[in-house]
Amino acid sequence: MRKKDSGETKEWSPNKSTEDTSRQPATSIVEQSIFDMREGLLKHLKNEIRARKDSKPRRGERSVPCIKELTRTIEKAPLEEWIVSDYPGEDWPPHVPRGPPPRIRSEKFCYVTPLVDGEEIYKSLYDDLVQAAQTAKHIFIAMWQLETDFVIEKPPEKLLAQFITDALANNPDLQVYILLWRPPWVSPAGVSVVPVPNLSDPLKNFLESTIGPQATTQLLARFRFLARLNLNGILGEVPGIFDSSRFSNQQTSSRLHVAWNDNIDPKPPKTLDAIRGSHHQKFVLMDVPGDGASLHCLGLNFANIYWDSINHAPTPYPRPHHPKEENSWHDTGVRVVGQPIHEFEMEFRRRWENATGTPLRPTSSQYFFNYSPTHGHVPTFSKFNKERAGSKEVNTWYYDAISSAERYVYLENQYFSIEAPANALVDRYLRLERAGKKLDVAVVLPHPSVMSPFLEVPKSQENVTYMRLATANEIWYRDVFGTLKMVRRPKGGWRSIRIGTILGIKFVELGRGANTKYLFKVEKTIGGIRVYAMVRPGALKTKKVLGKKIVLREPVWVYVHSKACVVDDTYTIGSCNISKQSFEIDSEANVVVDDKEETARLLTKLWPPLLGSKTTKNVTTADTGVWLKELDNSARRNMRDIKNKVNPTGMLVDYPYTIPSRLTLDLIDALGI
Repeated sequence: MRKKDSGETKEWSPNKSTEDTSRQPATSIVEQSIFDMREGLLKHLKNEIRARKDSKPRRGERSVPCIKELTRTIEKAPLEEWIVSDYPGEDWPPHVPRGPPPRIRSEKFCYVTPLVDGEEIYKSLYDDLVQAAQTAKHIFIAMWQLETDFVIEKPPEKLLAQFITDALANNPDLQVYILLWRPPWVSPAGVSVVPVPNLSDPLKNFLESTIGPQATTQLLARFRFLARLNLNGILGEVPGIFDSSRFSNQQTSSRLHVAWNDNIDPKPPKTLDAIRGSHHQKFVLMDVPGDGASLHCLGLNFANIYWDSINHAPTPYPRPHHPKEENSWHDTGVRVVGQPIHEFEMEFRRRWENATGTPLRPTSSQYFFNYSPTHGHVPTFSKFNKERAGSKEVNTWYYDAISSAERYVYLENQYFSIEAPANALVDRYLRLERAGKKLDVAVVLPHPSVMSPFLEVPKSQENVTYMRLATANEIWYRDVFGTLKMVRRPKGGWRSIRIGTILGIKFVELGRGANTKYLFKVEKTIGGIRVYAMVRPGALKTKKVLGKKIVLREPVWVYVHSKACVVDDTYTIGSCNISKQSFEIDSEANVVVDDKEETARLLTKLWPPLLGSKTTKNVTTADTGVWLKELDNSARRNMRDIKNKVNPTGMLVDYPYTIPSRLTLDLIDALGI
């Protein structure tokens, strides 16, 4: 995000020759800011050259003549070669905090069960479906993706399609409503209208079917890296075609209702946002004896790739071919009995009417689902992001909760590619620090090598870099010569943080004026906001060389698909990612639980497995600081173990320290992604 430079600026000289393209008069505030960075970097390089004039480079360091040549090249580079970003971005603050989230009215007290990873989530769903199949009148399913061959129970394997077919046949009063997102290539009837490649097959198969086997062989021989790619890894997860005929038979098809709901902008802007919109909500409502009705609000879809256990065992669940098939999968969900059931029902009915044009109304009461009003004691409420320009309740909760955090923030998400939450975390961290308090912040993301789609990677790396550098007490980095150095954050924080790219060279400028530091590679940070990736414990990748198995210094990654955020004594779980897609375009659905005991119950399921231990010790909200410190220590141990080719005992490692390219980031911004 480019913005006006707030520091003292060196004015452009009108007396300079116009033949020097690097010093032509500034025509905008952006150019003036770039000129300031250029002058500061050149001054820094010349000072470094003078300081090392008579010294010999150490092993791995660059020589003085090399840096002199770099300096001359930068001096001659035109202004258009520079790409600069300032932090925080211009969209901050996106929301005026109103203080802590409001307390919940007594009629919204509920019974909730946090669910972690596919095995537990699908078991909870299956248990409710078994009860609902006998006496239920309605089942509502809203999904982003529903595979026709999805297995809802194993072992033995039980297909959801067969289960619903049998339930409809055995229960004549049952009505099943399935609401799916309709991608642009699918007609309202659920039939593909354009030739879309089967994204679960390797790229080679797709190329052979389009350009022929001979041309494919020649292409893969010239560009060998293509043989290791898969279209799904390039475009991200893309739902296939749903075959509704497999979910009923001829006698029961009238009681199976399927609707497709698109999210295409009727007045498209000149960006990809016009067709990128989807309905990303994932929840299931059903009648359940005893509870009256239940709600499952999920982060995962009904697809076989999401099957995994909470400990991510070395032998993962069998799943169809997928670019992430060798990895494990981490996800979350929550089961609710109480007031949010009615709110989720109304959201389902709103989308159903948008999709079909026909209102969905019960005949004998206000709602299809009725729950026990005295059941449970936990304050729980629903939050929805409506598509496009609709209300953004999930966004508001994130900003309110982070802005009022007092002790800790623990966040798991598939992406972190939008600036505002990163700015909110940094702002709250520094505010409490100035007040003499400490805020523990831990963020868990998928490793960049498995994050999909790849366009979310640079923006996530940008925000991770900013959060780390803005809050770290110590930053260990490499200067332009490759020398390892350390800098401490000044009291009150850095005056500015800017990422720059010139002639393919990436660097970070910390501060302004005499104390400016230039980081060409970040090695590690001490203190501040911690960001982790997740690995499968006890497993390193191997390959065979000349018939011998070689252990690699690369773990088996756990793909973090969870959308959970815990702030002090409250948490949210649902479908909302930390991305522009979820915050601005898609429809999303989350549940917020505001209870100290239930928050500790969720953390007890999440944190002990991350340490790789089988301890049954419970987490309490009073000792979260101790747990977060132990998680950080475990991540450092795992990093050392992997470097030494020793199987890691825990699940966390440091997220890579990468300076993203501003050229890539500006391209993504130009496309409106």
